[in-house]
Amino acid sequence: MKNYLIKIFPILLSALGGGMMVFSNYDDSPGGSLLGLLMILLAIYLSIKKYDK
Repeated sequence: MKNYLIKIFPILLSALGGGMMVFSNYDDSPGGSLLGLLMILLAIYLSIKKYDK
């Protein structure tokens, strides 16, 4: 079960970050957009790090 959570975590993190970027754009909040972008970049890093072994 733990192995599945490790595989799905970057996908959930990037989906949440994309949602933050879209909905904070409606509210005109630049902090939410930047935090969403940071979450997407973190998800990309985690997915690359996982296959680096």
